[in-house]
Amino acid sequence: MPKRCVRGILQTSPKQKRCLSYDLLRIAAAFAVVFAHTSFFVTSHIELGSVRWQAVNGAKTLTVWAVGVFIFLSGTAFLNPNKKIDFAYVSKKAARLLTALVFWNCFYEFCILIFNGKLTGTAALLVLWNTLTGRAYYHLWFLYALTALYFLTPLFRRILCKLNKRQTGLFILLTLLAFNIIPFFIFGISVPSQWLFSLFYIPLYLSGYYLSAFPPGARARKILYAAALCIVIAIPVGNYFLRHIDPKEFILAVPNSPLVFVMSVALTVFFKERFPNERISPKLERSIALMRDYTFGVYLIHDFFITLFMRVIPQSLLLRYAALIELPLAVLIFGVSLAVVFCIRKIPFGKYIT
Repeated sequence: MPKRCVRGILQTSPKQKRCLSYDLLRIAAAFAVVFAHTSFFVTSHIELGSVRWQAVNGAKTLTVWAVGVFIFLSGTAFLNPNKKIDFAYVSKKAARLLTALVFWNCFYEFCILIFNGKLTGTAALLVLWNTLTGRAYYHLWFLYALTALYFLTPLFRRILCKLNKRQTGLFILLTLLAFNIIPFFIFGISVPSQWLFSLFYIPLYLSGYYLSAFPPGARARKILYAAALCIVIAIPVGNYFLRHIDPKEFILAVPNSPLVFVMSVALTVFFKERFPNERISPKLERSIALMRDYTFGVYLIHDFFITLFMRVIPQSLLLRYAALIELPLAVLIFGVSLAVVFCIRKIPFGKYIT
């Protein structure tokens, strides 16, 4: 392994404690996902371009980075040359993702079919077929992307270890152009299969390695933060002027947007800079570790509780007090999801689906 591949946090031993800043970022990203989805459902019936619509537009902008951060952190871990990661290892990790994908997609789809009185043998087989072909329940697309990236990991590791800093940067820029920028402006967010979402996230996955191996200097961080701040302003403004293209989507505030790529990277660098591995109390450390380990399960299960609360809370209340309800409701759903994941982990095989 060339020495140039071993810099920054990549010099750490696999036995060293996990990075506190990344653990906090993972927890923040999980809550951001819950808040974004809660905000969408709470305000799904608002008038296009209204003040409430603008509030959702802002909320989407401030939370859309979450999935990109998950991809980035996965790249940091799986492309670390200090770790022995081969095809057998990634296959084991991918098998867990696919197990969770099949279970939760069947859970969500069967719940919908049962509620609508349409659960039949043919419908059940169709759910399984859609799961395999990449047409699962809406928020589970993330598992397809991550699974595909896991299988590509051995190839990426071989390529990256032969490149220096400049070559790695150019390689990432090339993948950003080929798999993110051009496809986004040609196809938008419409893809025939959720498996193809992995292509959008190749640059972020590789960036997880790059910014770990070659930490940015003070000047580079300032430029990155300034760019991210400009994007945070530009996305909601752009969404307002593009709102008539697709009223159901905030065009620029989608996870595979090139603008979101910059936001995800900037936020990860910010957390790494502002929350170094300082000593904290053992109790707090255990709490953070517990929440960190349950973020995957929270991502999978939270939408069930969003749907449940949306059926319980009167629509008139949602329409009148949406701005006041969404944040407390998101906190409640996040907490309930954590508790349920904790319980699921206590049953046999529970860890394989959360």
